[in-house]
Amino acid sequence: VQLSPPPARVRAINISNIYEKEPNIHAGLKYMHYLKKYFFNDEAISENDIIYFCLAAYNAGPGNIRKMRRIAKEKGYDPNVWFGNVEVVTRQYIGMEPIRYVTNINRYFIAYKLLERLNKRRSELEPYLHPPYKRSAIKLYY
Repeated sequence: VQLSPPPARVRAINISNIYEKEPNIHAGLKYMHYLKKYFFNDEAISENDIIYFCLAAYNAGPGNIRKMRRIAKEKGYDPNVWFGNVEVVTRQYIGMEPIRYVTNINRYFIAYKLLERLNKRRSELEPYLHPPYKRSAIKLYY
């Protein structure tokens, strides 16, 4: 997450020299925490949806996403759910960029979680993946 100078100046972030890599990453993480704490700190929102709202707010601005949640509620959508609800309203009023941003990050997250699960399962099955003759010192000749 990269942060531009205006959000970096927010009192809760207050990190200078954001043009360097490590301070910028640190500022980005603090900004995501700030978004969660001050804009999406609601028990009615699931942990996953809090992340989606924070990502959308990072991309389109927290005020805009707060407004999209309000409009979603007015239109009969669930204001506490991103996909299929606030996402729909955001597409209508803001455009595709926040939707693409959240969707792409979510896609990568799912792919990494699946790879993590696959690697764990593979390591559990490792002893069974090799035929017995490969594990022994006996050589078989065909």
